Amino acid sequence: MAETGVEVRTAVAGDEGPVGKLIAQLWPSAAFDQDVIRTAFRAGLNAPNCQYWVAEISAIPIGMISLSWSGNIFEAAFRVGMIDELVVDENWRGRGIGERLVDVAADFARQRGLAALELTTAGHRDAAHRFYESRGFSRRETRVYWRELS
Repeated sequence: MAETGVEVRTAVAGDEGPVGKLIAQLWPSAAFDQDVIRTAFRAGLNAPNCQYWVAEISAIPIGMISLSWSGNIFEAAFRVGMIDELVVDENWRGRGIGERLVDVAADFARQRGLAALELTTAGHRDAAHRFYESRGFSRRETRVYWRELS
């Protein structure tokens, strides 16, 4: 059931603090440097191939999604947009807010001629996997590798 009273709008300068708190919910055990998140958020607001949206209720941000496109050869060749972040405040999950955010990003992507959306999600996020599948995403057989740089 979709939550009433939720507005989805394009993110603006000033949203970086609430967005940083939302991003931290994706990895509760990690220590996020909120200054780094704020700086990255502001850079994305000005990037030509990136768009952010915020879901809010009573002017309080409770969710966000980011979309980027044509950032590499694969994305440009296959006209793929990347959902880089999607998070709904843990107290508001299951109320249709994530669906609205994905729909807004998908509509925006279609208007720009993109043919598909792609995202990655951590293996332990079973609820997120079910959510993405319910929104029409299918699992691809890929592997993500990580290398620490010292």
